[in-house]
Amino acid sequence: PGGFEGSWPYRTYPGAKVDIFIKPAIAPPHFFRLNHSKHLPFSHLMHKKNIVSRLLCSFINFNSQPFHIKRYYSYLCALFITKMTENRSNLQKYAMHFGTYMGVYWILKFILFPLGMGIPFLMFLFIGLTLGVPFMGYYYVRTYRDKVCGGSIKFLQAWVFTVFMYMFAALLTAVAHYVYFRFIDHGFIINAYTEMLEKGSLTPQFATMGDYISQLKEILELAKTLTPIDITMQLMSQNVFYGSILAVPTALLVMRKPKSPEMQPL
Repeated sequence: PGGFEGSWPYRTYPGAKVDIFIKPAIAPPHFFRLNHSKHLPFSHLMHKKNIVSRLLCSFINFNSQPFHIKRYYSYLCALFITKMTENRSNLQKYAMHFGTYMGVYWILKFILFPLGMGIPFLMFLFIGLTLGVPFMGYYYVRTYRDKVCGGSIKFLQAWVFTVFMYMFAALLTAVAHYVYFRFIDHGFIINAYTEMLEKGSLTPQFATMGDYISQLKEILELAKTLTPIDITMQLMSQNVFYGSILAVPTALLVMRKPKSPEMQPL
């Protein structure tokens, strides 16, 4: 059927939101009057401290339009504001959801790092799992695009989602980093690196790299002065920084323009 009631948004929008937004919009004309003002009050939207809702509801002059245009403007205003709020909340929700999976993955592979100091195979496994992080991130963002965004996503939205996902993963991993360096490590990793440098400096291959090895030793001595919280914050900031860089190619690969919708009669 044609008309406003037969349009695609009216027929497909969730029933609860029809009760909230559509029914007030098709109320009698006196609903749109506010004392001597010619602008829509739309009080059920104005209580949301949203600058966009205030601008939209303040600059549309409803009394200068026919009534069927008034109620359609009201519906579009409510639809735009609600969907914008939903998209922002969904982005954070699913970024935290997939970021949790990513964080658990990072924690599990981090366990291999101190073990790899004595077992080379585990160190190679740790490096391989680290190289797989961008592919895992791409899979999660693509899943978000296809399952949540309807198969289309803009570059900026994909980039923000990816950055949020890595940020939540870094926050979760930071907890494991702090627990390890505060209660388990006791200088094990730094001492292992120092021992490796001492052994390497005795080999002929490193004989010409004396200055470089001395600089590494100074860095390790400086690292010994860091507290567990300092190390944790340093690692977390690095994870967020590298994640924001990886988000650029990920967003470029995932972004997709929406398909042209079929025209529906109004």
